[in-house]
Amino acid sequence: ESERVEHIFNWVVPEISRLKLAYLIMDFSGIVTIDTYVASQLFKINDVLQLLGVNMVFTGIRPDLAKKSISAGIDFSSIKTYGSVLKAIEVIK
Repeated sequence: ESERVEHIFNWVVPEISRLKLAYLIMDFSGIVTIDTYVASQLFKINDVLQLLGVNMVFTGIRPDLAKKSISAGIDFSSIKTYGSVLKAIEVIK
């Protein structure tokens, strides 16, 4: 997972800025666990995106992943979350 997050930080964030996008949807479908390193990197990405005027939203967080995250002390409540990518797109429109 850390490789994915580093890829997002190093490649996707600059591309989002170049394309002048307003949103980044991060889908967690299929993700079983998030460690504290990955979580801290996600918060850094969110901070950078906010400075660029981009809103990051999460989708697809299943109940078991939510429970594991909370148990690990990871609080994503500051990031808007939707049950599915489709729902996020509906709201963003």
